[in-house]
Order: sequence, then C-alpha cells, then structure tokens
Amino acid sequence: MTPISVVATVAGVVLALGWLAVSFMSPGQKRAPIEWIAAAALYLFLVTIFLRGFHWARESDTTAGVVGFGFLCVFFSGGFILSAVNAIRSRRKPPSTETTVIH
Repeated sequence: MTPISVVATVAGVVLALGWLAVSFMSPGQKRAPIEWIAAAALYLFLVTIFLRGFHWARESDTTAGVVGFGFLCVFFSGGFILSAVNAIRSRRKPPSTETTVIH
C-alpha cells in the first residue's frame, strides 16, 4: 500500500466512525469536536483522491489534469486545515460568562 492509500483508508474509517457517532449523539459540547474531526477526515479523504488524480495527470503529461487536480487539492486542503483548527478550538472550554463585581 502506498502512503496515500494508507492515509485515505484511515481518513475513510475516521469519517465513517465519526458520522455514526454524530448520528446517534444529541447536540451538545461533546458532539461538536467529533463533528469537526469527521469533517476534517472528509476533506482529507477528498484530498487523497484528488492527489491520486494529480499524480496520474503528471504521469500522463496532461496539463489540464495537473491544473484541475492541483486546484482541487489546494482547495480541499484549505477545508481540511479549517476543519482541523475548528476541531482543536471546539475542544477548549467556552469562556466564562460570569461577571466579577468589585465593591
């Protein structure tokens, strides 16, 4: 198995498990990180698919394929990065809304 295949397989498994977990959980603080992790896995899976297409286009010497698949790789990589950052942010505790009264 190539490294791209391994990453695609792991991302697919994480996506499927996250999707199932979110489907059976009620909305709340515990569900949000799982949603973002599953979304990041979806974007990573898509990046691996388009990366395979990019490599195929380079080997076939197809300029349109290189440009198209390259654009899709960059586009969905951005989605992966944003989802991963939001997954990390959702793990943080929300800021306290308590007000301090000084006498």
